[in-house]
Amino acid sequence: MHIFRERPLALACCAFAAAAVLARSMSATVQLICTILATLSLLVLIFLFFKKKKRALFLAILVFLALSLALLSSYLFFHVRYQNWQDRIGEDCVVEGVILEREVGKPYQSVLTAEIHKINGKRCRADVRLLFPYATSLQVGDSFRLSGVGAPFETKYMENEEINALKDGILLCIYSDDMKNCELIENDRFSLRVKLSQWNFAASYRLEQAVGGEAGKFAAALLLGTRDHLSGDTSLHFQRVGVTHILALSGMHVSVLIFVFENFLRLLACPKRIRSITVCVIAFGYLFFTGASPSIARAVLMLGVLTLGYYWNTDYDSFTSISAVLAIMLLFSPNAVLDMGMWLSFVASAAIIVFLPAFDSVQELLYAKLTLSPKWIKVISAAITAVVVGLAANIVLIYLQARFFGEMSLMSLPATLALSIPTNLLLIFSAITLLIPQASVLAALAGDVSLEITEWFSNIEGILIPLNDIFSQICALATLLALIFIAVARLKHVKRWLLLPLALSFITVLTSLAVTHIPNRGTSFTLVHASGGDLLLFTNKEKSVAVDFSDGTATGGMQIIEIANELRSTELDDLILTHYHNRDTYFIASMARRIRVKTLHLPHPTDDEERAIANQLTKEAERHGIRVVFGADDLAIEDIKVLAFDHTVMPHDRHDALLFSIAVDGEVFTYINGSVPQSPIADKMYKMLDAAKYVIIGDTGFANSQSTSVPHLWREHAAIYVTEEKLLRFIENADLFQNIVHVSLPITFFVK
Repeated sequence: MHIFRERPLALACCAFAAAAVLARSMSATVQLICTILATLSLLVLIFLFFKKKKRALFLAILVFLALSLALLSSYLFFHVRYQNWQDRIGEDCVVEGVILEREVGKPYQSVLTAEIHKINGKRCRADVRLLFPYATSLQVGDSFRLSGVGAPFETKYMENEEINALKDGILLCIYSDDMKNCELIENDRFSLRVKLSQWNFAASYRLEQAVGGEAGKFAAALLLGTRDHLSGDTSLHFQRVGVTHILALSGMHVSVLIFVFENFLRLLACPKRIRSITVCVIAFGYLFFTGASPSIARAVLMLGVLTLGYYWNTDYDSFTSISAVLAIMLLFSPNAVLDMGMWLSFVASAAIIVFLPAFDSVQELLYAKLTLSPKWIKVISAAITAVVVGLAANIVLIYLQARFFGEMSLMSLPATLALSIPTNLLLIFSAITLLIPQASVLAALAGDVSLEITEWFSNIEGILIPLNDIFSQICALATLLALIFIAVARLKHVKRWLLLPLALSFITVLTSLAVTHIPNRGTSFTLVHASGGDLLLFTNKEKSVAVDFSDGTATGGMQIIEIANELRSTELDDLILTHYHNRDTYFIASMARRIRVKTLHLPHPTDDEERAIANQLTKEAERHGIRVVFGADDLAIEDIKVLAFDHTVMPHDRHDALLFSIAVDGEVFTYINGSVPQSPIADKMYKMLDAAKYVIIGDTGFANSQSTSVPHLWREHAAIYVTEEKLLRFIENADLFQNIVHVSLPITFFVK
């Protein structure tokens, strides 16, 4: 296809995008050296450019070097600025600013994004994240003065929050634990950015209230980009089905809204030039109103290029336009290179632009072979085009999904086709609802249908295919390289060559299934020690059982999900909570946003407080479609059996005594914590220790434990896992034993 033929600007911009990825991993010193070399090379090439007659290649290299020089300079500036702000971690500071966004945080804290104008009395301008361990009343648009301390980025919904913040331009977290440290102030300064945030927040709230329920939140996410308001189970359904691109504002949303608005202007008999200008202005307004995400910025900027080309009477080239837009976005926001959503959007769009023309002859063939009416032929042609577009996007993204997500959904293409009509209708009806509230009935109907379709696809067993093994990733990489070769090489019979990446994508899926199901490695055991406690994970092929001993924080849950995916499990069949904690509801919600949990096992409550928490957990689980049972019988992995599942509430604010014992292929794992030896279940503990091959001594309960040592033949165990140095006091003469393992990183092995 030779896509770069007579496209020097596209070649330069694509090379620049590759250089941007490389430059992001460079140190500041290397970036400075590259900046100097790029400057010298640029001067030499400018001289050669005017000496040579064939200037196309020189023009490409010239543009590439100019863009790279600007990018490296920008990186140096942003790197120093970001590092200066990160140096404030642990430092007390007083800031003044205005709230831009309220985020969905933990039930016991508030998370907000703010633009600050002063820090310690000095003028500045930066975006920061505000963390409060209480529910604050601050709203979007409020001006404030806050005393707090610089803090590192936290884990939110089990994601790397530092990368998410950096790509969004957020430089620091500020933590304040006292509501008296925050006060509202007067601010007469006008900020268009703040006004747009306020209008977006008000419009989202109005739309959610008008449509109602989860459909209202989905409508607001689809039209206005407020995805944080969606419930965990809805987010998980879209993730499992592989249609999260529907939630990301993109060219689909812009094209649908522009189509409706342009036809409305055509009905009013507006001239074409006026329509073009009006539509372009409205599109840019929509871009800034919704937060200017990379996917929608790509679509709107391409529309701007198309409009300029129309007025300058020049030919419009889609591939050159999308390449130039990518270069512009990376130039003005270099940290956008960390935004995986941006890369998915651009790569998928480029694949569609490049490979769709190869199927132009299909429509001619349909008209020649079919004896149907032209309208039906157009319908069939549109359906074939939709399938080709979906295949092109999915095949080109298969390596990115394997490399960065470790899995792909088999239902992505059929679900996208099934959702295309109801989501487009929801988008149109949602926009009308903001003007005419009576249209909310139609929006609610379209939203409910879309959510039902997504949930139906999500509940299909085995739709997620793990791609985190080396063989699947090699096949996925071969698929991407084949597509690149077809795109840049001069080939005849392109449609025949396109069968190669299609076949490689099928081989990738078959390889993944073979790696998952053919080896018979038995059941694996994983121990994770996190800041909030300990977690165990047992997997057998695609089945998995997790046991949570933590205090309900999400840190360990993130590691459990990552390890489960590494071990080829895309779902948690059973999640066992060993005791009750008020924050467990947040733990359930956090897990449900990232991985499908089928069954939640709860211990039998022993008092009124535990019964109240159990009731809350049951409601939270049901909201996410999780089945709740009391006890730990009938687990998904047939080779494991729970021998002990006990907890006892201890007096004097002591931690609950936890005893859990499980047999895996006849080998017994026993978990105890520091409160067990002084609890009523101490006798049962000794029985479980005698039967155990592996012992885990958890740190929960040891902080206020009075025990010194537990009389037991510790040397008889194959391994004793301890997570803290202080736990060794339970083992007399612990320094003489060779079977004690200190757990700092997760430990995984297969039980033979």
